[in-house]
Amino acid sequence: MWQWISARTETAKWLAPVLIVVLAVLWPGLLIVRARQAPASTAQPPRWAPPTAVGYEQMSPAQLRQKMDAGEDFTLLDVRAQTAYDGGHLPGAMSMPLQQLGWRGAELDRQKETVVYCQRGVSSLVACEVLVYHGFADVKNLTGGIDAWPYELVAGHSTVI
Repeated sequence: MWQWISARTETAKWLAPVLIVVLAVLWPGLLIVRARQAPASTAQPPRWAPPTAVGYEQMSPAQLRQKMDAGEDFTLLDVRAQTAYDGGHLPGAMSMPLQQLGWRGAELDRQKETVVYCQRGVSSLVACEVLVYHGFADVKNLTGGIDAWPYELVAGHSTVI
């Protein structure tokens, strides 16, 4: 009998870590299944779900051009690399590369409308998320980035903050 218990103990020593790993891998899936089975009135997203930033909108190049022509007061932020900015940027834009936005964002006015753009409109989405997360009130993303801008560009480094 002792041999049987000893053999089972060795198996348990090997099996316990495997079970722990299996449970760790399956546990998030079990939470999702339980959330789907809950009634709609009590269903809540899992606690581990990342927060989603809400508060920024898309803006077309034509809408931005109208805003510029009307002389409205807003911040136009270029989040591309400094070399891309120097190669050509939108009139009145300030350069603040995306990599620096986390620590340099405090240089911007949080209450002022901020329009963000990049080369194609993807990195600026990330920048919009960062700005909204840090409490900016009115953030807009230029759809399609500078590639979609059919109007004039300014070359050189005129406005760098």
